[in-house]
Amino acid sequence: MTMRLYGTKISPYYARIWLQAQLKRLPLTLVEGSAEDVIPEAMKRRNPIGKIPFLEDGDQMFFESEVICEYLEDRFPIPPLLPTDPFARSHARLLTRILDLYVLQPTHRLAPQIRAPQRDEALIARGFEDVARGLEHLASFLKPGPYAMGAKPSLADCALATGLWYFPRILVRLRPDYALPGEGPVGVYWRFICTAPVFAPSIDEMTEAHVAFRRELDKKLAAGR
Repeated sequence: MTMRLYGTKISPYYARIWLQAQLKRLPLTLVEGSAEDVIPEAMKRRNPIGKIPFLEDGDQMFFESEVICEYLEDRFPIPPLLPTDPFARSHARLLTRILDLYVLQPTHRLAPQIRAPQRDEALIARGFEDVARGLEHLASFLKPGPYAMGAKPSLADCALATGLWYFPRILVRLRPDYALPGEGPVGVYWRFICTAPVFAPSIDEMTEAHVAFRRELDKKLAAGR
């Protein structure tokens, strides 16, 4: 039975599931678009949260990216993307939580400032400090590599690769000179993951999707003036 993943590649939460499916070679059909595009009226009763991404597997639906990733890992354990050792499994999950809570969350808090009539510079400064601190936390728990957990890719890499691709694209809208720090463990990891099999072409696809999204958004904004 076909599984369908609903969402957009420019979302780090959607993209981490998509990457997992590629690493596992799962028969996953992508239904791309915004929540308004991909949640028809008939489906709203089954998806009352109204958020993307979500996964449809037969008559079952799954929500929240980490829940979906864990479900796919449980249902399709080969090849494994979580270590067998309980401590190592918790460490992989910890990396994802650090990214979500201490890098992506402060990034999302900053996003409304991009189009604010008057930007709150103090809030922006605090947000950038929070992101920098989150990256320091992440660096503290990265394994020597080359992947986040060592020699093999894991679910942590699915989250980190897509998250590290995403958040600078928000921050650069507030500070045009912003770039992901190139030195230290996070910079080394990012340079590697941009060349790694499966990850490199996926990152390219995300970039292409983002360019197309920006182009369409700019057209809409220009038409609305």
